[in-house]
Amino acid sequence: STTSSSTTATGERDSRTVHNARLLTARLQQQHDKNAPLAPSQEENEYAEIVAQLQRANEELQRGMEKAQLVNEHLQAQLAAVQGERDELAARLVAVLQLVEEREGEVEQLTKVTPGRN
Repeated sequence: STTSSSTTATGERDSRTVHNARLLTARLQQQHDKNAPLAPSQEENEYAEIVAQLQRANEELQRGMEKAQLVNEHLQAQLAAVQGERDELAARLVAVLQLVEEREGEVEQLTKVTPGRN
């Protein structure tokens, strides 16, 4: 009977120990959940959204800069072509002015040779 009552007491003690261990485990889990939430906080979500917006804006800016570079290259090519045409026209103008001067000189010579034709 003594053995039986000590076994019962030991069993009850073991039962209480298991129960207390479960309570302690549950309390520790709750504390852990409070200290390290699994779901991201609203602040973390807002921060992540701001980072994503900045990345999108940066990508858009990059695309805009690439387009601007292409436009700039196109305009540089057009400018070079226009400058080439201008130089060619300037050279032709100089040649025409030289011809005009030569013709004026010839006219003067002809006028001197035949003074009575005025």
